[in-house]
Amino acid sequence: MQRSIKRHFFWVLLLMLGSCIEPYQHEVIQMPNNYLVVDGFINTGNGPTTFKLTRTQNLGDDENPRNETGATVTIEEEGGARFSLKETGAGVYSINTIPVNPTKRYRLHIKTSKTRAYISDFVPVKMTPAIDALTWEAEPDGLQLQVSTHDPQDNTRYYRWDFEETWEFTASERATGEVVGDTIVRRTAESENIYQCWRTEPSTSIKIGTSSRYNQDLISKFPLQKLAPSSEKLRIGYSILVKQYAQTQEAYAYWEALKKTTESVGGLFDPLPSQFKGNIRSVADSQEPVIGFLSAYSVEQKRLFIGRQELPQQWYMPPPLCQGDSATVSMETAIGYVKNNDPYWGLKGAVYGELNKLEGYKVKYKGCVDCRIYGTNVKPEFWPQ
Repeated sequence: MQRSIKRHFFWVLLLMLGSCIEPYQHEVIQMPNNYLVVDGFINTGNGPTTFKLTRTQNLGDDENPRNETGATVTIEEEGGARFSLKETGAGVYSINTIPVNPTKRYRLHIKTSKTRAYISDFVPVKMTPAIDALTWEAEPDGLQLQVSTHDPQDNTRYYRWDFEETWEFTASERATGEVVGDTIVRRTAESENIYQCWRTEPSTSIKIGTSSRYNQDLISKFPLQKLAPSSEKLRIGYSILVKQYAQTQEAYAYWEALKKTTESVGGLFDPLPSQFKGNIRSVADSQEPVIGFLSAYSVEQKRLFIGRQELPQQWYMPPPLCQGDSATVSMETAIGYVKNNDPYWGLKGAVYGELNKLEGYKVKYKGCVDCRIYGTNVKPEFWPQ
């Protein structure tokens, strides 16, 4: 979720700049922008530390943001050691673990292949308290998912969450035939499952909360996600994996400003780029925008599973509908579609007419008979048996 938002945030702001004075909008959108986007954090727990470096692009560009490859990325301990990250993918830089000293501060150094240098402010180490509970409530307008946590040491106060949702679903129709060699046979229990699948998606909004106004460092039933009673995600089984991050007050302010901007694109009083700054800057040019905010924290996570039988029976969750095309074709044509992995047509099965006479083979829009178009038929390890 946050990777997508941070990568495109600057273009949201550029669009806002042109929203009030129409004649200048086109010029702003087409400006030759190529600013660095830094996406990641220093993991102060046991997991790896990973940063993704990309470059911004104009709203009219069709290609994905360009990865910043060949850079040198290091993490510096204040008054101490440096840790080098290796490029493990295009624009992705990682290190397995860092021996973090909780009494020290850390910062990020980046030098691109074109020798442009970037540096962050020193940031303190935050240790994230555990998630106390993930709960849900069936409300009249849907399923409300909530997270509760507290810090008995009173050291957190500012929190951020993201999550992954996984749900089981089926194709809208069962395929009755499959291609084996150069012929079509009836599907059996031993055939590959293309009817039952699972899909996983990351969260797409910024979730932040604070206990700074209260006497206790306690967050109780913070609303994370709400699903409509008719949501496809709830039809069979649903799981959510929530990740919790302790934030500094400065990081919280950054995410709060980003949340407000991305939720109210183009308003007259929305913050402009000059009012919105991270803590990473260009060494050579202090005026060059750099998108991103460095933090150092550990990660706590918790998973929740909800079965259909646990939800109100009156909630209607319709089965998936097949609205794609269908046709009856020869065996040779149907086999060709399957063997060539045609992106549109999938085999449904044989078509019989009068006196049970074979008339051909029905092919349907692939998404109607093959759930793998929308997910995977590999059951997740965490899924209940």
